[in-house]
Amino acid sequence: MVILVGVNHYAKMWMTDVAVEMRDTMCCCNCFCQVAVLRETVRRECEERYELTEALELAKKELLLLKRPPSRHGVLIACFAFTSNDADDDR
Repeated sequence: MVILVGVNHYAKMWMTDVAVEMRDTMCCCNCFCQVAVLRETVRRECEERYELTEALELAKKELLLLKRPPSRHGVLIACFAFTSNDADDDR
């Protein structure tokens, strides 16, 4: 009877070891899944940041074009057109 009690004790210890090993394995699988999700999240965030940076650069260029004073050539043409119309009206 002592032998059966000893075997039962070792069986419980083995089952406990297996349970701990399974828990650790599940934890590792869970960690790998979390790492995969985090990597995908970082990839999407970087892609979004790149797209936003491009849009910001484009908007900046457009704003600078709007702020730029008109070229002298454009001003001269406008002045010439204005003076030509005035000369036509005097006739």
